[in-house]
Amino acid sequence: MVDEGHVTRDGSLLSLTEAGVREAGAITAAWAGWLEERVARDIGHPAPSDLRAAVDAISKRLLAEDLGDEALRRRAEPEAAVVAP
Repeated sequence: MVDEGHVTRDGSLLSLTEAGVREAGAITAAWAGWLEERVARDIGHPAPSDLRAAVDAISKRLLAEDLGDEALRRRAEPEAAVVAP
């Protein structure tokens, strides 16, 4: 994500760039919309505001977990071997 310009790294501290904030917002909104549609379909009517707030919180948590999983995967990847000429 650093290479894509969504995050900056300062040692072990990661921070979202402006582009990262926009991307995170778009992903969160998409997940919230999808989940809200599923809930509305299951209960047979649009979700009340407290349920929509819960759906929004869940979508943000899903994004955070996804980003955390990605960071763990990258740490688990072996470093590229350096071959002497």
